[in-house]
Amino acid sequence: MKKTVLLIIVIILSVFFSSCSDGGNSTHGLLAKFHRDDDSGIVTEISVFGEGDLVLEQLIRTTMDYSVLKVSNSDQARDEVGDIVKIYSGLQGLVYDIEYKEDYLVETVKIDYKKADNDKLQLLPSSSVFVVAEGEFKLNAYRKKLLDLGFVEID
Repeated sequence: MKKTVLLIIVIILSVFFSSCSDGGNSTHGLLAKFHRDDDSGIVTEISVFGEGDLVLEQLIRTTMDYSVLKVSNSDQARDEVGDIVKIYSGLQGLVYDIEYKEDYLVETVKIDYKKADNDKLQLLPSSSVFVVAEGEFKLNAYRKKLLDLGFVEID
């Protein structure tokens, strides 16, 4: 079951990315926001921050109904995704948080590309969203990558 949950979260992270305001946590300007709702109880929003057209940070917020995990409450969800929290902990340039609500969880991932090790990001679930290849630090290349993953750019 935990492998199923990990797979679901990997898919979510690939499909996700929350349109979050930076909440004052970014030192760079907001470049773009993207949204994806896969109609199965997973909504992802991504905010991209940087200078000019250079992507320097990304904030991803994913909301997932507990039904996606095949659980009915926060305690069961915490048991299912506990290993995920460990995977994301302690990586330089990456801040991971998960909040358990009554019927859903909210997963937040913030990546500072000036500090993060791209090789280590590749080892994470949903690395297709995190990893930035050479040339993809430019907004237009990153925009294309997210649009190809099914995201929609929002205001």
